[in-house]
Amino acid sequence: AIALGLVVSVGGITEYTAKGAKRALLQFLQDAGDANAASVRSTEVCGELLKIFERVGVKDTDSEAKRLLAPLCTTVGILLAQGCFPPHLAAELNLRAVAAVRNSR
Repeated sequence: AIALGLVVSVGGITEYTAKGAKRALLQFLQDAGDANAASVRSTEVCGELLKIFERVGVKDTDSEAKRLLAPLCTTVGILLAQGCFPPHLAAELNLRAVAAVRNSR
């Protein structure tokens, strides 16, 4: 539930909310103290985002899933642009994102 709320907030309910949520998420991921801790945090958060892609990748009749797809893509895009998405999860991200977009209309 927390990850879903974060995705919706970062993905943009309002511009003000999105900016604050984005800043908090990036600070959480980048200010972990050392590189290893930051890597662990990024892997955990991005792993949760990949699980949300599974939920969003359901049939077109699920209105909640459709509402999550755009904010989820925005959130992942921000993490990719900031270098916060672990490279070892890139192939899985690609597969899940393509599947979710294919199933949405």
